[in-house]
Amino acid sequence: MDELLASSLSLKDLSASEFSRLSLLLDESIGMVPTERHAWLAALESEEPRLGVVLREIFALQSGDQGRFLETREFVARHGVALVEADPGLLGKEEPTSALVPGERVGPYELERLLGSGGMAEVWLAKRADGAFKREVALKLPMVSRLRKDLEERFIRERDILASLEHPNIARLYDGGVDAQGLPYLAMEYVSGAALTTWCDAKRLGVAERLRLLHRVLGAVQYAHDRRVIHRDLKPSNILVNEAGEVRLLDFGVAKLLEETEGAQLTRRYGRALTPDYASPEQVKGGLLDARSDVYSVGVLLYELLTGKRPYELNAGAWVGSIEHALDTVEVRRPSTRLEERAGLDRGTTQERLAHELRGDLDVITLKALAKEPSERYASAAAMAEDIDRYLGHRPIRARPAPLLYRAKKFARRNRPMIGVSSLAGVVVLAIGGYELEHRLGIPTPPPQSIAVLPLTNESGEASEQYFSDGISEDLIMALAQFRQLKVIGRSSAFKFRDSKEDSRSIGAKLGVAHLLEGSVRKSGNMMRVSAALIDTADGSTQWSERYDRPYQELFALQDEITRAVAGALKAKLLPDDHAAEQSDRPPSGSLEAYNALLQGRFYILRGTEADFRKGLDYYTQAIELDPHYALAWSWLSGVWGTLGEEFLEGARAQEAYAKARAAADRALALAPDLAAAHLARGELIRIADFDWRGAEVEYRRALELAPNDGRTQFSFGNLLASFGEAETAIRLTRQAIATDPLRAGWYNGLATYLLGVNRLDEAEQAVRKAIELQPTTPSFRQTLAIIEIQRRDAQAALAAAQQEIPGPWQDQALALARQIGGDRGAADAALQTLIEKDASIEPYQIAQVYALRNDATATFEWLDRALSNRDAGIVYLLYDPFILRYRNDPRFAAFCRKAGLPVRQEVSS
Repeated sequence: MDELLASSLSLKDLSASEFSRLSLLLDESIGMVPTERHAWLAALESEEPRLGVVLREIFALQSGDQGRFLETREFVARHGVALVEADPGLLGKEEPTSALVPGERVGPYELERLLGSGGMAEVWLAKRADGAFKREVALKLPMVSRLRKDLEERFIRERDILASLEHPNIARLYDGGVDAQGLPYLAMEYVSGAALTTWCDAKRLGVAERLRLLHRVLGAVQYAHDRRVIHRDLKPSNILVNEAGEVRLLDFGVAKLLEETEGAQLTRRYGRALTPDYASPEQVKGGLLDARSDVYSVGVLLYELLTGKRPYELNAGAWVGSIEHALDTVEVRRPSTRLEERAGLDRGTTQERLAHELRGDLDVITLKALAKEPSERYASAAAMAEDIDRYLGHRPIRARPAPLLYRAKKFARRNRPMIGVSSLAGVVVLAIGGYELEHRLGIPTPPPQSIAVLPLTNESGEASEQYFSDGISEDLIMALAQFRQLKVIGRSSAFKFRDSKEDSRSIGAKLGVAHLLEGSVRKSGNMMRVSAALIDTADGSTQWSERYDRPYQELFALQDEITRAVAGALKAKLLPDDHAAEQSDRPPSGSLEAYNALLQGRFYILRGTEADFRKGLDYYTQAIELDPHYALAWSWLSGVWGTLGEEFLEGARAQEAYAKARAAADRALALAPDLAAAHLARGELIRIADFDWRGAEVEYRRALELAPNDGRTQFSFGNLLASFGEAETAIRLTRQAIATDPLRAGWYNGLATYLLGVNRLDEAEQAVRKAIELQPTTPSFRQTLAIIEIQRRDAQAALAAAQQEIPGPWQDQALALARQIGGDRGAADAALQTLIEKDASIEPYQIAQVYALRNDATATFEWLDRALSNRDAGIVYLLYDPFILRYRNDPRFAAFCRKAGLPVRQEVSS
């Protein structure tokens, strides 16, 4: 057949590039009526006579012999670029034709009317003929399969792809099969609507409304990408909008799995499928495709939605030569400079106002999506959706730098009701405040892939079972934290909402998350019931919910099932390393008894008293006895001994606790060298007990590599780097930690001290006031505030903060510092004497700070030596301490740094 066609149609002399061009021209001609096609073909023949001759012969076949015409199209496709299936309802102005007739049966369906045909398929409106259910469907039938049975493989593959995609904005697959005559079919959701661009123009939608529709499209595309499916033919006619304004993506028939299964030879057999106007450069050139190819196609859609034009006009008259050449040589103009003459009218505005609205962010978003190099585009549909969401919310987009003036304008747009100033300077002041609170304290707008697991309610009727429901909640937090790009709030913040009566929107705002996982646990004998629901914090709606009744022995499998369901709903991907599974809290033996002991130990440890710590030690020891290879239990045992040595014990007893902590950490790492918790435990221990700063750095870095989303590790590592004088890095890591645990007051205080160390006093005050708001009775927070006021030289404010501090060593020092700058030397001396008499044995570093403020260098270094001898943890402040750093050029400062094992930094700014 190939030889016959080549002879009769003059195809044999065409080059490979001409075959490719011919296939594209055939696609372009599908929707033309005869008169329109005649004029088009006449213009083409003057530019490309060889292809014009071939096309005339093909069109002659079309009118005379439909079967041979289809075979000819197949022949072209095999030698060049496959023709994309035409879109129902948009195949042209003349009625589509088919060998089938209304009333005919295909499998269990009765055909009603032909919706459209072209390329490789035709689509019929059909109904179930066997009465199984009443529903109109769009029945897709592969026309060419009547001539080439091996195309059934492609059709079946499309069915399998569609069956995996269940999303409110993707047309659903209801059924699929092969009828008695061997004709495969797909029964899909029948969508009555108009193409995206047509619907928007008909409704005269403004730019914002169009962007909201496209945002839904991007959500559906990201959903498919997360299931390793790319669409490859995104265009207006494949995106329909019904009268209710609901978007549906159609036709994943040409989608290609990102990891093609062995034996899937369809692409090699039939060529590349594309629509030239919307295809990415790499798709046109036959390169490897990934999710960014669909991002490009959405970029074309965005350009067309905004301007009424496509970035490139691909038609026979304008394009002589290959599309590849055009894509390589023509630069896309900014949308704001290239409006169709009716663009303003179709968008309910004027041309001038539309151009002004597009200028800036929308130009940037569109051009980034349309970058010719995939690496320069948005990395995902979700990233593009985020920038559109930020634009609609009048917030800085990610695709462009955010200088102060730009942020100020954004702040003013989203806060118009509260801004009553006319000068830009006033707006800038407000913008700084808004931007700092929103970004600098680590509390940005909730990303879509963010979640907090609230403590599951204990419905067992026994208070003694509280540890079990808490344990499952914490394990879900740990499991979800193993997923890439998923922000998971830590236990400390999430558990603050135990038994809270606040609604989901309020909790979501406080935690900075878009979703909550909540539910309940009931354990009775050998059975358990777990109910879980995923809540959208934007509107309080339930996105997913399930109830599980399982034997207790299936606990681990149940946790996995819930984690997969939640991660799937949030489109999360597992961390791409070999060690994610090693971060599990399950015993290697699978012993539920050992796991249960671990949960009970953790329950008591989190209470925080010495008695509870010792009770927790007993349970951790029991877990290890039940499974001696339980590395996580060894790690947590190390942490408890270390905390006992630091906070509750002194002298020889503290050293004994440190020795036990060291042995437990070494055992954990021997069992699991890649367990993040074990590296964190050893890092904490050698920093506290040994002042081995560099050894601790090695452990923290490794822990962070293994568990990059762990807030505790981020905070501890930041604290260590601050002690090396790397305050800016400490600030960055602490912000990241706060993002995972935004209600952890101590971390805000730590952030304040680092900001104070680099003299960013306003930011430091914001951070410490947040800490005070969260935990008003915690010591040390108002002492930090007093130091901030001292740096501002505001004696009255410093004294007020010191007087409000919780009585104890922190207040004693704050008063000594505040009195020193107050001008009353007698009061200052008395406050210092009180500090020395009450707290010299436990706070020598704080006494050194007071002497530094008094400009007494000799006493300062004497008390620093005492602090080092006492292993005073305050030494970690040295290289960002505004009081001590006034002596950074004193030779004794460098000598002390060497003794303490800290880097010698004589150029640290004060």
